Amino acid sequence: LDKASYEQNQIISQISSMFEQENKIREELTPLKETYRELVKNYSIYKETLGEFSSLFEKNIVDLDNKINSIEDDLAAGKYRDAKEILVDFKEILTTSVNHLKYMPEMINFTFKILPSRYQAVLETYEEMKKEGYVLFSVKMSTYQEEIEASFINLKQVFYELRYLDVKDEIKELALKINEIDVKLEQEKNAKTEFDDNNDLVYAFI
Repeated sequence: LDKASYEQNQIISQISSMFEQENKIREELTPLKETYRELVKNYSIYKETLGEFSSLFEKNIVDLDNKINSIEDDLAAGKYRDAKEILVDFKEILTTSVNHLKYMPEMINFTFKILPSRYQAVLETYEEMKKEGYVLFSVKMSTYQEEIEASFINLKQVFYELRYLDVKDEIKELALKINEIDVKLEQEKNAKTEFDDNNDLVYAFI
């Protein structure tokens, strides 16, 4: 009787331990699932802004979804150690994805939409001024173009490698270069206006 009672207690203890392990994993998984759903929701909001970089998030979202299914399967099969290992990976990928989605959209919008738009505007102004007869050698546009376009290519690679937080200074420098062109072109316009006004004064006294 004592042996039967002992074995029964052992079985009860094992079952209790199994339930405890499963409950502990589920308690940790439940809020993470909610964070995952929020990630998917926010991704759908920012997908257009992310543009070509959206593939980085799509890959992670698919991976996270698969991991949820794997955790549930392992829990159902009583494979608690396997479920716990997957949960650790799930949490790491989820945290990383949430952080990237917090910062990337705004930086992508500025770096690859706002700055290119500003750059295109100064290029168009430069070409228009050349047609109007402005002498613009002092602007050194070809040097600017080479540097700016190389920066855009480099920054795109950096964003794909998710190292964008390391290049804030480079993005700022790129914005300043574009602004420098705009300032120089404006100076050329002012110089020509002043020259023309002075010529008018000269002719007025002839």
